[in-house]
Amino acid sequence: MATSTQSNDFDAEKWVSAIHQSLQTVACETLGVEEATITRAATHPAEASKIKGAYISLVEGDFSALLGLRGSRDDCEHLARMMLELADDETAAEEDVSGTISELANIIAGVVKSKIGIPDLKLGIPMVVSGRVTPANQQEAASDLVRFGPVSLEIFLLYRRKRARKSAA
Repeated sequence: MATSTQSNDFDAEKWVSAIHQSLQTVACETLGVEEATITRAATHPAEASKIKGAYISLVEGDFSALLGLRGSRDDCEHLARMMLELADDETAAEEDVSGTISELANIIAGVVKSKIGIPDLKLGIPMVVSGRVTPANQQEAASDLVRFGPVSLEIFLLYRRKRARKSAA
């Protein structure tokens, strides 16, 4: 994952490593594909209006991040068919597509939490969003493109720099 800028308080490579390891674990254990193929510093090519994603917050002290998994509606539906073991010619219902992408983001975040080694890191509730989430003021972002078999998704990390603490007078 390439970050847009580097923060002194955030070890991007530690997070990238944990995310990549998590993607490999999820590829094999959850999706039943041999491996996740990762293209560093890439974004999903679909138009923003055709993107569907699930995001989950990770919070510890002054640190907060949003881990997301997003892709085209077609990729998300294919992912739902994979996880629900539907035939290729079956159509997944919209709530199944949203539930699947949300659950997969939750699983990935849980594996990242176990690999990152921050004991008090808390996970939020996954939320499903149409379109792209982009960094705002005081935020930085990183993204890679991951391929799970025939499905191509973007793994996205949006984080906020730690706030400067006021010194006691």
